[in-house]
Amino acid sequence: MEKQMKAIIFSSAKHFIVTLTAAFIGLLSIGCQSTQAPTGELTQVGPTPISTAISVAQPTSRPLSTAADTISSQPQPTVITLTVWATEGFTPQSDLVAEQLSNFETDNPNVKVKIHLKNSSGQASALNYLRSAKEVAPGVLPDLVILDTGDLPYAWRENLIQPLNDKLDRTIVQDLLPAALKLGAVDGQLAGMPFELDLEHLVYNTTLITDTPLLWTDVLSSGVSYQFPAKGRAKQLGDASLSHYVSAGARLVNEEGAAKVDEAALLDTLNFYQHALEQEIINADILNVSESYEQWEQFLSGEIGMTHVSAHRYLTDRRMLSNARPGAIPSAKGAPVAIGHGWVFALVTSDPARQKHALKLIETFMQTDVNANWATRSAVIPTRQSAFYLVANDDPYWLFLSNYLQAAIPQPAFEGFDQLSRALQQAVEQVINKEASPDKAVQNAVADLE
Repeated sequence: MEKQMKAIIFSSAKHFIVTLTAAFIGLLSIGCQSTQAPTGELTQVGPTPISTAISVAQPTSRPLSTAADTISSQPQPTVITLTVWATEGFTPQSDLVAEQLSNFETDNPNVKVKIHLKNSSGQASALNYLRSAKEVAPGVLPDLVILDTGDLPYAWRENLIQPLNDKLDRTIVQDLLPAALKLGAVDGQLAGMPFELDLEHLVYNTTLITDTPLLWTDVLSSGVSYQFPAKGRAKQLGDASLSHYVSAGARLVNEEGAAKVDEAALLDTLNFYQHALEQEIINADILNVSESYEQWEQFLSGEIGMTHVSAHRYLTDRRMLSNARPGAIPSAKGAPVAIGHGWVFALVTSDPARQKHALKLIETFMQTDVNANWATRSAVIPTRQSAFYLVANDDPYWLFLSNYLQAAIPQPAFEGFDQLSRALQQAVEQVINKEASPDKAVQNAVADLE
């Protein structure tokens, strides 16, 4: 009996231990489950197997987000690359240009600027590249282009560039020198923003001439050699003869706007040349000279008493000019004329978003201090009045320029001018070479234009 009781107690104890162990394992499993993220729904305790309960409680696997993930998932600003076609004198290697580009890109971190160099003239000029690219590869066209003021009218009338009216900071446009504004305007529209200006004027040896020769009669009575470039360019009238012709009162077009030879003005000009030849004040050698700098060494050596010089050359060599004085190019009636030249920024892109940044770039280079520094370093005339006075100070030469600039006109570029210019140049050559009288040369010019 006693053995039976011990067996029952042992059996009950063994069952109790097994049950207790199972319960402990179950509790342990549920405890492990509680470390998982809650499902948001309570699970009824019951006969559901443990593995199934754990499966239900298991959350969807998802990686934790980090700050870096958040930043990378946000849309990044698009970087715009502005393309500028420039010439050799306007390169990123220039300290001033590099400085301004750096400032611009710092102020506009999503904009970069790339400059591609083109020739100043000829077949590889920026103008010719604009023409060809528009037809065959418009995708390579720049956002901005730097053009010679002589090319600006052609680019405008061929619809290669965009108008700048009411697009740039008004304070900059209103601050332009009148001569500069003339250079940038075509057909009454602001086609380009001039950033430098140049023109030719007279320079004479003060040991030979005491008073500035203002009129042609002053030149003839001086008895001093007066040499100027008379060859012209590409068989067209050069700046010197064009200045003489227009100062004689020449009208370049008739009432209908067509090119015309002003016979009276041309005759006066050719008579002046003939009288100067007879008095040996000029000679036929000037027909071999296209640019004023070609005679500069002769003037410095004293071989020439009067000649023409660009403001750029005068500013560059000014320290060498101890016995020289500037003056207006002598005229027929005391109203001198100077042919202005320069360089402009022109807008090419028609995309509004790109235009916005391109215009900002123009404005960066047109700030008063930048325009003044550019002029000083390049030995040219600044185009903003505020920059001009900053450079000029009380310098007598700059005072002369401020007055002489009132006589500046752009190089004519209307339809028919090329043919007119060739006819006028031929008349000049005929008289200086003594191939025709002034009257006959005028008749030939009229016939050539018809």
